Amino acid sequence: MDLFKFVCFFKSIKFMLNIIQDIELRIAEMQLIEIDLPQHDTFSSSVGIRTSRRALILKCIDIDGYFGFGECSARTDPFYSHEFLDACVQVIRDFIFPLLMRYNFQPFSIFYHNLERIKGWQFAKAAVLDAIFNTWQAASLPHPLSAVLNQQQPRVPVGISLGFQNSLDSLLAIVDLAVHQGYRRIKLKISPQQPLEQLERIRTSFPNTNLLLDANGSFSEKDFRYFEQLEAQGFSIIEQPFPAERLDLCSKIRQIFPNLRICLDESVSTLGHLYSAIQMSALDELNIKVGRVGGLLNALALTEVCCKYEIPTWVGGMFETGIGRTNNLLFAAFIPQVIAHDISPSIRYFPEDITAQPLTMDENGYIQTPKKPPIADEAYLSKYKVKEERLVVHL
Repeated sequence: MDLFKFVCFFKSIKFMLNIIQDIELRIAEMQLIEIDLPQHDTFSSSVGIRTSRRALILKCIDIDGYFGFGECSARTDPFYSHEFLDACVQVIRDFIFPLLMRYNFQPFSIFYHNLERIKGWQFAKAAVLDAIFNTWQAASLPHPLSAVLNQQQPRVPVGISLGFQNSLDSLLAIVDLAVHQGYRRIKLKISPQQPLEQLERIRTSFPNTNLLLDANGSFSEKDFRYFEQLEAQGFSIIEQPFPAERLDLCSKIRQIFPNLRICLDESVSTLGHLYSAIQMSALDELNIKVGRVGGLLNALALTEVCCKYEIPTWVGGMFETGIGRTNNLLFAAFIPQVIAHDISPSIRYFPEDITAQPLTMDENGYIQTPKKPPIADEAYLSKYKVKEERLVVHL
C-alpha cells in the first residue's frame, strides 16, 4: 500500500479557474486536420484491433498569429465510448466552434460556461481546450497550471500497455522485452476468453514486475470465478473489469475479493461519475485520461477529489500521437508518487511521429517532462494528412 501513498500538490480548481477566467478569447481560425499514422504492430484488446492511429489534430490560431495544438483522442469507432472521430469533427464544427465565434473577444469563463451546455462529447471538448491553452502559452499568457509550475516533476515514470498475443510464447517475449527496456509497470489486456494459465505463467515468470490487468469492461457477473483465480495467482489490481455503468459489480467484487484492487477507467468521465463510484465503494484507483474527462480543467477537478478521498490516480492514454502524448505528460508531471503513467514514448507505437521532438524514454522508465507545449512538424503532418477543414472566425 505504501507504493500507492498519494500526495496532492494541486491547489483548488477554483483557484486555477480564477487565473484564466478573464483571459479574452482572440481566436482567428481553427484547423481540423485528420491524419492516419502507421503503427509498428497491430494492437488488439477487448475494445478492438488497431493497425494505425487515425487522429484528429486541432491547430488553433489567434488574431496575432500565435498557435497551439490539441488532439482529439477518440477512436474511429464507438466501441470505447459513444464518441467516435467523425462525430467529434461534426460536434466541433457545428456546435463548439459556433460558441467560439459567439463568445470571441469575451472572457474565457463565458465560453467555458456555455461549453457545458453541450452534454457529453468530452473528447471533442478536450481537444479544443488543449489547442486554446497551448495557443495562450505560445502568446505568453497564463495557463491553467501556471500557478503550480514550481511543483512540476522533472521527469515522468511511464508504463507500457500490451495487447493480446497469438501465443503464450509471444506474450512472454514481449513482456520480457518491456521489462528489459525499463518500463516501470506493464499493463496486460485481458478478457474472459484468455486462459488463466497464461496469466499465471506471466506472474510466476516475472515475480518482481509491477503488473496491471486491463479488461476494458469485458467481464460480467458470471465471471466471478475468474477473479477468484486472479487473486489466488497473486494479481493485486485490475482496471475496468466490468462495463462502464456496472459500478454495482465493481463494489461487489471489492467486497468478495478484498486483495484485488479495482482501478476505474471508462466508468468515470465526469465528477458525478467519480462521486457515485466513491459513494458505492466501487474503486481503489482512478485512471484519468484527459481526453475522456473533457480536458485539463476537468482532470484537475477529478484529481482534487481523488486527493481529498486519498484515491491514487495516474494518467492514461488513448494511443495519441506526440501532440496528445505531450499534453498528457504535462499534466502527469504534476501528480507525484505514481508507479507509472500509461504514456509510453512515441517510438513504442509509431515508426514516425508528427511532433518536432519525439518523446523518448530513458533506461529507467522515465520521460523527461516537456519544456513546452507540443508543436507538430508540418512536413510529417502533411505526409500523413488524409483530410483537412478550416474553420475561420468572422472578425
